Amino acid sequence: MSAIDQVIQSQDRILQKLALCEKTIGELYERYGNCHPDMADFWRNLATEEQTHGDLLEQVRADLKEGELMRGLGHFKEQTIQDRIRFVREKITEAQQEPPSKEQAVAIALSIESSIIDSRFFEFAKSNGSEFQKAAHQLIHDTREHVKLVQEAKLALGQSPD
Repeated sequence: MSAIDQVIQSQDRILQKLALCEKTIGELYERYGNCHPDMADFWRNLATEEQTHGDLLEQVRADLKEGELMRGLGHFKEQTIQDRIRFVREKITEAQQEPPSKEQAVAIALSIESSIIDSRFFEFAKSNGSEFQKAAHQLIHDTREHVKLVQEAKLALGQSPD
């Protein structure tokens, strides 16, 4: 296997994990909507957007298949993304076993969304591929909006927005 093929495979695995991470976050938010019917619309809207983010990242993989490499992925390790997926799955399991309070669910969501912003993945990673650039722009914008929405929900529950 050539060096370029190895790079493409590595980048594809990272994109796959990022897509899975977004979709798993969507599953968690859907679960929170089931736990708190009075906040169901809030959680389902976030869940839908997370699923859309996962779909966008799946589309970006097409750029790789056309030979469009990304730059800046060296800042990120597959294990880091896998750890985030594992954390979210643990929260899903916990919510199934004992639903969190509204305040706990909102705090967890804020932690997840903030960690995505803090990782700055979509600012570091670059590509000449149009799909990735469009997806990165939308993901940055949407995640910042998610932080604001979750902070507003936290305020509505009488907590400090942090």
